[in-house]
Amino acid sequence: MEMNYVIDTLFALFAMTLIIFMIPGFAMLEAGLVRTKNVTAVLTVNIMVYAIASMAFLLIGYSLAFGNWDNDGMSKWAAFLFQMAFVGKTVNIMSGGVSERTRIVPLAFFTVIMAALIYPLVVNVTWGANMLSGTIFDISAMHDLAGCTVIHSTGAWALLAAILVIGPRRGRYTKDGRIRVKYPHLTSLWLF
Repeated sequence: MEMNYVIDTLFALFAMTLIIFMIPGFAMLEAGLVRTKNVTAVLTVNIMVYAIASMAFLLIGYSLAFGNWDNDGMSKWAAFLFQMAFVGKTVNIMSGGVSERTRIVPLAFFTVIMAALIYPLVVNVTWGANMLSGTIFDISAMHDLAGCTVIHSTGAWALLAAILVIGPRRGRYTKDGRIRVKYPHLTSLWLF
């Protein structure tokens, strides 16, 4: 076994670990931005999103994104785990924006669609197998700095679509259109 293979495999596993350590950070951020009664749901969703997204990506998404599992540069499982960590972050970006607006079951259903189809199709045309290669829509020359296009904008576009469908948080506006201030979980502790 070559030394580069081992080093690349260990680096991918280390980077994947760092990405997954973002879960508690996102969970605490989102828990601090919602009302006290919704903290448990937000924490549950953050863990659930990763579990469901990982399974959907394993069963369908990875093959759709990259075509095959062959990887000469590192362990195929290290490459999969590294990419799996990203799919969870994409859905996490979206789930934070719909906190207090949706129930867990519809969010779980959307997570499956996002991890099995939407995110892998975006990865396919940018980092992956590139099913659009040779067409006028080929964007393989696109530069993606640290996943800002593939990860962050895919999550953000999914969030925008979800917000347009779901609408504002319940009780956010009065009947005459004024904003009703509802203090988030952490802010309410500081005020009282």
